[in-house]
Amino acid sequence: MLDLEAIELIKQLKGRYFRFLDTGNFDGLSTVFTKDAKAYFKGGDYEFDLQGWPA
Repeated sequence: MLDLEAIELIKQLKGRYFRFLDTGNFDGLSTVFTKDAKAYFKGGDYEFDLQGWPA
């Protein structure tokens, strides 16, 4: 079972993810993923393609 601290950290991460996505802050959005993550988002006037963190 997860402890309360871990649950709170997950809530905060989820909040940052959605805030960055909603505001189009793609630099911030990159920080919520692991170094080896791959993500692609495309919307009306934006396109975000993350292929891991820069070396």
